[in-house]
Amino acid sequence: MFCTGYRYWAVSWLDSEDRFRMQKWFSQNELRFPIISYNLGKRDETVSMTPTISQSLCVECGLCCGGMVFDDVELRDEHEALTVECLGLEVEEEDGAYFLIQPCRALKGTHCSVYEHRPECCRSFECLLLRDYQDEKISKVEALDLVQKVRDSMKFSDKEAVRYLIRKHFLGWVD
Repeated sequence: MFCTGYRYWAVSWLDSEDRFRMQKWFSQNELRFPIISYNLGKRDETVSMTPTISQSLCVECGLCCGGMVFDDVELRDEHEALTVECLGLEVEEEDGAYFLIQPCRALKGTHCSVYEHRPECCRSFECLLLRDYQDEKISKVEALDLVQKVRDSMKFSDKEAVRYLIRKHFLGWVD
């Protein structure tokens, strides 16, 4: 697949790192970040750039995008695949289905550089850690401590062992 002739543009004067820093500053000071409008080819949407409480955990974790949880994620349709590809992300087609390859190229450190334009599969994904945080079973500090423990074990452990731990504790998958 390739992106020639496909129109994509966002109404924004900031690059994604500047946007992320501004979002963080606004949320720390309990202010609302400005809302932007953007056009993704066929759709017009308005998106708030202020992360919700749940999103704030996601943008500080990023494990689901790093290739340790999934090898790829299925995209909704060809339009979404083209949009994602125009963002510079790697997409593969297999038997008429489109897949976003992991680790995701949009992952910069722990946050998504295309967060406001991420595909539906990313918008709707919730791990067990996020659900426990939303249900107030754990605090954000406890959740981020667990994320850091996983990151630390990734440095010293076999990839498959860490992948098993992530899938078990973050997704509830038991092989």
